[in-house]
Amino acid sequence: MSAAFDDNLLLFGTAEPPAARVALTAGDLVAELVDGALRRVRWRGVELIRGLECLVRDAEWKTETFADVRETLPADEHSFACERSFTTMAGALGGTVSFTGAADGTLTARMRMQVLRDVVVNRVGFVILHPAHRLAGAPLHVVHTDRSTEASRFPELVTPAQPAKDIAGLSYSTGGAVARIAFEGDTFEMEDQRNWTDASFKTYSRPLHLPRPYRLVAGTTVEQVVRVTFSGTVAVEASGGGNSTCRVTGSRRAFPEVALAVTHEWLPAPAQAELLAAADVRRVQVRIPAEIGDGELRAIAEWVDSRGAAVDLEILLADDAYHALEQIAAVERRCGAMNLVPEHVIGLPRAYLLSHQPEGPWPDGIQPDAVAAALSKAFTESRIGGGMLTNFTEFNRRPPMADGCDYVTHGTSAVVHAADDRSVMETLEALPQVFATASALAGGCSYRLGLAAIGMRTNPYGSACAENPEQVRRPMAHADPRQRGLFAAAFAVGILAAAQHGGIESLALAAPTGPFGIVHRAEAWPQPVFDVDPSHRVFPLFHVVHAALRGKRAPALDVAGLPADVTGLGYVTRSKPFLIVANTSDERRRIRFPDAMRVRVLDVESFAAAAADPRWLERSAAVTSRDVEIGPYATMFAELAANG
Repeated sequence: MSAAFDDNLLLFGTAEPPAARVALTAGDLVAELVDGALRRVRWRGVELIRGLECLVRDAEWKTETFADVRETLPADEHSFACERSFTTMAGALGGTVSFTGAADGTLTARMRMQVLRDVVVNRVGFVILHPAHRLAGAPLHVVHTDRSTEASRFPELVTPAQPAKDIAGLSYSTGGAVARIAFEGDTFEMEDQRNWTDASFKTYSRPLHLPRPYRLVAGTTVEQVVRVTFSGTVAVEASGGGNSTCRVTGSRRAFPEVALAVTHEWLPAPAQAELLAAADVRRVQVRIPAEIGDGELRAIAEWVDSRGAAVDLEILLADDAYHALEQIAAVERRCGAMNLVPEHVIGLPRAYLLSHQPEGPWPDGIQPDAVAAALSKAFTESRIGGGMLTNFTEFNRRPPMADGCDYVTHGTSAVVHAADDRSVMETLEALPQVFATASALAGGCSYRLGLAAIGMRTNPYGSACAENPEQVRRPMAHADPRQRGLFAAAFAVGILAAAQHGGIESLALAAPTGPFGIVHRAEAWPQPVFDVDPSHRVFPLFHVVHAALRGKRAPALDVAGLPADVTGLGYVTRSKPFLIVANTSDERRRIRFPDAMRVRVLDVESFAAAAADPRWLERSAAVTSRDVEIGPYATMFAELAANG
């Protein structure tokens, strides 16, 4: 038992507490107030708005925090109200935001921002999130700024372009509930946030075709109003799981092969390499700059050889064709000389590590399709990849030519727009639609996912990822504290389950060490628990990776009928089902199996033992049961009991 450490450290890797949630109720209108934003706005039990908040984004698209916050919450049984005043951007802006809701189904949001000194921004104003899991493919009625109307639909597959532009009003319905929204103070437009794995469509102000970043001039004021009217008669909905027994069936899809993402900086030292040996890593995704030094490349080759691991190679190239083609030939020669022979290869000009709008303009120089053609000539024994080395966003905006590659790829990050725990877990809702869209664009090619993690590996939208020396929940952060907590383990199970259903052939859930590591080493940022107690050596995510690696080439299993916010998958080992099931919520959940299972639970109680022993899965005691309760963000490993 890890009683010596606060539970927040074990769950989230940081002592920063989760954002408090305040319930707001006005008759049949219910919402939550979280850190000054409205979340999960429901009318008669149906979620119609995922979020409504005022955001300030700087010139790098990083979300500014609010300071000097003062908040009031007057309310009665028929209404709720919240007013919040603050400063932001180091005092350059001073603002007030208010929300009022009434039992008649009206909700009003007001924002007034005073510019106290000149400042450069990319966005200031309201964003409203519409829940994608309910609305994908649903009718959408748009009112434009000239008061003309348009009958449209929310897109089913993820669209790289804006689903709606020039917005003065919207209306839509789901489950019998209706939302009508009017915007004042600016022209709004909508983007499909599933591109970044957010589980929402987002309506925001300042259309993207206007120049950005832009300057706000001292002495001016920015004002916006959003008015929402809810109505409709709602049918009673099923609660989603409850006390039902889960179902385990054979899957039509293969269990995804799990790899580790490797760079020279993330290589383990000998002590960490010994711990990693217990995970039995058999595939690595190696990313190198084409001009990598011989010593660094040799260190990668030697570690890979010591693991006997298959290699997927990712090469960052020059933008001009002459140098890029020279680099491809040189990398092939150098890798061959060091016995670093990749099974899969993708290369990308560095300009494509940045984000570009779907309509362009696109970078000059060598194009990704020409790179793929050159790679196929140089690496004749390798499968050649197409796609992007950043997020699905960039893949969707510039998909590869399917007939010019053998597989497609991209990565994911869960903290592009928001970093609170709920928003991160909600990204799991978007993955099935992301994977379906990429598969449709792949034209029959294999789909091999890159690094899928909480933190951001590279920032296509600015000059760098956000620094996070305080180790808090921060959008666009490279090093997210939850990587070393139970939270990341549960999140990874959700990614795995979505990957299996989406037909993903292979993916990286982590790296050996570093910001995406599964084994502890000293870093430039603090790592509570692990830095102070040398017996804590591997992160909880290590055991999910280990369990998933054992499923390679095994018959896959689907797990259905789980309670709300519980996800899982499995495979057959030693002729028995082996299941990996995770609670992705902050509340306890009960799982009922059809047969008695031998169960190990990775939670706050077992954290210390699991962190100390890379073979905890094999060595820890199991409990036999068919009815198991697991705590917040806990992961359960369950195998059919001998007499099951």
